[in-house]
Amino acid sequence: EQSCLFPEIVQSRFRKDQERQWYGHISKHGRDDPRSYVLTATFKDATLKVAVKAGRKVRKAPFPYTRECLQQVYRGKYLVSHLQAGLMKERYTCMQFFLRSHTVLQIKESPLDDWPNTKLCEDESMTLDPWPWITSAGAFENYVSCPLTGGFNMKVFDKAKGVGVCDANEGETRLESECMKGEGLFFRFRYPNCVPNGIHMHHDQRVFCIAHWEEGPHTFAILQHDKNNNHMWCFRFLTNKDNTFNAFLFRDLYCSVENFPKDTNDYLRLEMRNDLPRQLSDLCMDDYEACNMW
Repeated sequence: EQSCLFPEIVQSRFRKDQERQWYGHISKHGRDDPRSYVLTATFKDATLKVAVKAGRKVRKAPFPYTRECLQQVYRGKYLVSHLQAGLMKERYTCMQFFLRSHTVLQIKESPLDDWPNTKLCEDESMTLDPWPWITSAGAFENYVSCPLTGGFNMKVFDKAKGVGVCDANEGETRLESECMKGEGLFFRFRYPNCVPNGIHMHHDQRVFCIAHWEEGPHTFAILQHDKNNNHMWCFRFLTNKDNTFNAFLFRDLYCSVENFPKDTNDYLRLEMRNDLPRQLSDLCMDDYEACNMW
């Protein structure tokens, strides 16, 4: 009998009659866009197989690989072999799994090494992968409450362009979160031309939370489009925050832990100011142009 098995929380056997796969490296373009590649992971007992689906416009994508569980070194840390497709030589890494919800997984691992050394599993050797893995199995069953509650005015800054979004228009962009438990978040950009480029939202967009967790000083949440579950974002803010604070919305499904992210430019910085929550029916405020016509 195999002495080392990957944990039950990641296994592709899902319920009695279902199999699931995990999808990683989900960019803002979605899973089927020619400009991006997606990783697909299948866990079966002690074996992890990762396939790569690359769009025709992708210049550089990783190679598929297979990993075998060799030893559970510490509780929750697994020393594994790594064999890249097309190569004969095995290398080694250590993996640790963090289930953020039923549908969201993060992996911490060490750099590949030529020797199966248990030192690879020491904390200082391991790094949290900022790209979460998502499974679509039961996705719409697994909305969770969002970690942010209340109503917020916000100014939006696009890091990729280095400019504020919609600064010239009057009124405030709004975010309303969990004003009624379980209703999710509403991004209210006021005008269609105020929606930041490449974010795949409407100017009045509802999203749901499918996972949230704390890591270091930050709270993270994975947001999912209310009608198209291929569109997801990583949302981050300080856990201990004041009434005025910065939040970050990453266009890709990418969760940077850097205070001021330098590992990606593809995010929005939101300067947020808390106020009293409003009811869904109470939209006729001065900054809604449609209301001014009545």
